[in-house]
Amino acid sequence: MLIYVPLVMVRKIEVFAITHVFGDIMIIITLIVIFGYAGASLANNGPKFDKIEPIGALWADAIGFSVYTYEGIGVVLPIREVTADKDQYFKLLCITVTLIAVLYVVFGEFTAIAWGDNDSFLDPLITSSLPETSVITYIVKILFSFNLFFSYPLVIHPANLVVESWFFSNWEKTRKRQMCKNLSRTIIVALSCVVALAVYDKLDQFLSITGALTCIPVAFLIPAALHLEIVAKQDNDKTAKIIDWTILVGGTVALIYCTI
Repeated sequence: MLIYVPLVMVRKIEVFAITHVFGDIMIIITLIVIFGYAGASLANNGPKFDKIEPIGALWADAIGFSVYTYEGIGVVLPIREVTADKDQYFKLLCITVTLIAVLYVVFGEFTAIAWGDNDSFLDPLITSSLPETSVITYIVKILFSFNLFFSYPLVIHPANLVVESWFFSNWEKTRKRQMCKNLSRTIIVALSCVVALAVYDKLDQFLSITGALTCIPVAFLIPAALHLEIVAKQDNDKTAKIIDWTILVGGTVALIYCTI
């Protein structure tokens, strides 16, 4: 909280552009290290194809967990607002999302083949599969923690904007309004810390139900519904209507089933 609270007080998120790049570099370093250790395990112990089932018992959890990868969708528009070349933003966004999707698939399959029968591989945190006594492991965990410091203010920014629009939209711009906003941001950080402490040992289950219950509407249902009303119906585009309704129906079924 001592670190996060001052960071979330910053109103202009573009100041985090440099630190966000640093955070991305930390993620890349972590991925390279994990790929290296997984490759070494694969070379020494061979692949674990026989230990991997095509569809596991927790496949419904996997759907919710997969949808949770859209957690960052809330920062797409805020980042666009501070982007210099807005005309190229959509193209850049598509490239980024595609690369992330490919990386998720390759990373998951490669590490599962390398560590599929390792008890630590079942831990919610992939870094648990790294050698516990290795200096490199400690360095990676520390660097990844720094990444969280820099990414948290960006990820929580849309939530702060929504909460503040509910409570303070009709207030005059005074010192009192600013202090109350600071208080609300502090409370949100505190709630984040409480939730983190409560679910850290059940992180996979928590992210799965969070993804199914909250990320499916945000990532699929609401955008499809808005596109259906604002674009497809206005243009009388039958193909767009079919796509939108398919997403709405499929998303609703996934939301109900996976949450249950």
